Amino acid sequence: MTPMAADAVDWRTSGLDDELVRALRPPGEAGEWPLTYSDYRLIGDLCDIAGERHPTDQALVLALLVARDEGSLCVRVAPDALERRLEPVLADGEAKPWAERIARRLVELPEEARFYGSPDDVTRPLIDVTVGPKRYVYFQRYYLAASQLRERVQERLNDARPSIQGDWPRILREVVREAPQRLSSGEPLVPSADQVAALALALARQFVVISGGPGTGKTSTICALLRCLVRAGMRADDIALAAPSGRAAQRMTEALHAGIGSIGAPSEGDRSLLSTAGSTLHRLLGYNPRTGGFWRGPDDPIEARVVVIDEVSMVDAELMRHLMEATPSDAKLLLLGDKDQLPSVESGAVLSDLIPDGSGSTLSEEVRDLITECCRAVGVSEPELPAGCETATTRDAVAILTTNHRSGSGIRHIAERVTAGDPPEEIVQALPSAPAEAEALLEWLSRARADGCFLIPEGAITFGECAERWVAGYLAADGEFGRLLRDANGVVLPTVLEDPELRECAEALLASVERGRILTLLRRGPHGAESVNRRLVASHGGQWGRAYPGMPVLVTRNDGVMGLWNGDVGVIVRDRRRRLLALFRKPEGIRAYPERDLPPWSPAYAMTVHKAQGSEYDRVLLVVPPEGGERLLSREMVYTALTRAKRLVAVHSQAPPLVAALGRHIERDTGIGLL
Repeated sequence: MTPMAADAVDWRTSGLDDELVRALRPPGEAGEWPLTYSDYRLIGDLCDIAGERHPTDQALVLALLVARDEGSLCVRVAPDALERRLEPVLADGEAKPWAERIARRLVELPEEARFYGSPDDVTRPLIDVTVGPKRYVYFQRYYLAASQLRERVQERLNDARPSIQGDWPRILREVVREAPQRLSSGEPLVPSADQVAALALALARQFVVISGGPGTGKTSTICALLRCLVRAGMRADDIALAAPSGRAAQRMTEALHAGIGSIGAPSEGDRSLLSTAGSTLHRLLGYNPRTGGFWRGPDDPIEARVVVIDEVSMVDAELMRHLMEATPSDAKLLLLGDKDQLPSVESGAVLSDLIPDGSGSTLSEEVRDLITECCRAVGVSEPELPAGCETATTRDAVAILTTNHRSGSGIRHIAERVTAGDPPEEIVQALPSAPAEAEALLEWLSRARADGCFLIPEGAITFGECAERWVAGYLAADGEFGRLLRDANGVVLPTVLEDPELRECAEALLASVERGRILTLLRRGPHGAESVNRRLVASHGGQWGRAYPGMPVLVTRNDGVMGLWNGDVGVIVRDRRRRLLALFRKPEGIRAYPERDLPPWSPAYAMTVHKAQGSEYDRVLLVVPPEGGERLLSREMVYTALTRAKRLVAVHSQAPPLVAALGRHIERDTGIGLL
């Protein structure tokens, strides 16, 4: 929720009933209300639209606003659920009686009540829906998004038309055994049995969801899938790859191109995939910043026969509805993500709703037989497959990857315990401690050569010292990074770097920037990303708001003209003419942009965990504030932060808030769901 200063309130113009105004929680210590004034005004505006004012209806809208800010699409009509939503905005002792009043009013709701609609009448401000024994209330906008998305998903699940045809066991053997992708060691990349099962399912069906944690092979599975499709006659130009953020889209491109580049003798079809690049979802859908809508839709769909979307956990319900509507009905749609990660910043929990029990879907006999044939063709043991069920909602639609191919078992072990819901105290106690003595800890932070997940001891050093030493470990001006910065002064425009030596130097600079990151729960506050970045800018001798050589920068607004997207991370260098340039890694190579022409940006020493979704770093410093972040503390937040690191995670936290985070599971009310 975005807070509002107390002196900004004029309740006479808000439209709120006097009785409800008296029940509101007073401003906090900082003199701020929990909602924005426009939120409070919205309540009065909705009453004007309905032509009816009732304090209990207004209290229900307050509960809906809190639910919206916590990512839910609706509220469940039950006293306990309503009380939980009202507690942040009503004074102590007020939430329970108001929740009971709301529940009673909805039970006794007169037919002439004009504030509430139904699935058969969606013209009212609020939509009242019954799902089995449960009852939910939505804002009209969110009900329309949820119901339309549900219709599109059901259409996809019930679509029985045949997928692209091919001799898949033979083609898969050619891709996996005869011309395999290779590891950095030169060894062939052998897929696990669950990867082969996911490949067979994705080849056989038009709509498939693949979920797996870091290191389970989602990207290598997609590379193998696309190689199979081009061998069956699919043109690379007919394949669209996208992700919610620019960095996640870039990683899709890098992973695909690296996979193709590792093949000893790629086919012509394999090489054609090098022309395929990921884009942001907004770019794929043709986002129109003037209207806030999209050019692509049912009447002007995406021009592709295969659409692959990564990091689906980050996609909210409204954006997923737009995607479903804009994807041609005869196109193959593949959704990838990690069901255990943080859900989207906006409302909805699409990936969780598609995998409600957290497991793969039941399989038809046809798909089970294909999986068996494909496993035999590539020489892997057949995985344990779920039994067939003719009435299963997600039959032949969901694959779960569980085999981990990545090292870093210390991080993986802790992450698995987090998602399993192990007792929080036991997880915290299991974390090894970094050195407790100040000098030894500072040295440890600078070098950070350990592998695994460590807890930084309380009181050894200040948080500021911890952040400075952490960044110095990979962006030190007197080390390799400083030498690369000096070598980069030969960079000149035009934008795409063509000189091999400069390109190699720029690659190394960007690799250094991506080597580590400080992740925070909050954007503002003493332990928020902005405060951390301000301190680190000052420690580098810089001024806030002004770029300098060596500063990592994070783009915070899409700019389609420049080809820079929210979430892109680059680094500032100075060219031979003393101009500041920003280097970014793009599909066509390293590009240099005049710093003065960049879209809005912020320093990228630290960022929120939400912003880091879709990215990976060698090492991560996770900052859990001692107070002030209670609403964001969750095991999904901790899991997402842990799994951004490939090698090392250091957790700067007192034990109580970390235990509290691990003990809280995000539960979003989506009401009617998708299945």
